[in-house]
Amino acid sequence: MIIILSFSAVIPSSTLAQAVNKYGQIIVVDGSETKVTAGTNVTVTGTGTTATPYVLNATGGSGVPMWNTLTPSITATTTNPTFITDRLSLNWRMIGPKEMECVFVINTTTSGTKGNGDYLIPVPGGYSIDTSFDFQKAYTGGVGLDDQIGFWKNAIPGGVGRWTSGGTGGWDVVPIVYDATHIRIVLFSNGFYVRCWGSAAWGSTGGLLITARYTLTVL
Repeated sequence: MIIILSFSAVIPSSTLAQAVNKYGQIIVVDGSETKVTAGTNVTVTGTGTTATPYVLNATGGSGVPMWNTLTPSITATTTNPTFITDRLSLNWRMIGPKEMECVFVINTTTSGTKGNGDYLIPVPGGYSIDTSFDFQKAYTGGVGLDDQIGFWKNAIPGGVGRWTSGGTGGWDVVPIVYDATHIRIVLFSNGFYVRCWGSAAWGSTGGLLITARYTLTVL
């Protein structure tokens, strides 16, 4: 006695381009059931069939991440300062899925109010710093000569910048993470003076120019 078993399966057309029926015949899936929706700067043509397949075209991108610019609200660890400037900007762009590049610039013209404490620069775009990494841990301690180990251990790798006051001198700056949404700027002067930019270190005095560039891994 010969027993013949036959069966068939329904295979979604969105996952397979072809299927086999119970007779061993290849069934070519039409493909038009697949739904394709155009996103930002993307156009979709075609119906998804063999005769007129979907064609996606992207426009408006050069492959180089675009810069975003905002005027940051600079706060402080105790009382917020105010600034009178001709330049104050925080420029940022995403250079990877979770990698943010920032350039902070301030140039004060006359003195504002210096507030109290170290000044805090925000993380832009609604992102927060992933402080789980050893290379960007949050650090709220001091940065003076007596705090060198704690300070350098928490400096952002590759963070660079320069600052000057009153048009004289030109010294290094180093950004460090304060918490998940703020950084501090450390000012060096003549190789001896090391302080976070804030009410006790140049504050909102006129003629102050600071530029800092740094990269953050964000959430």
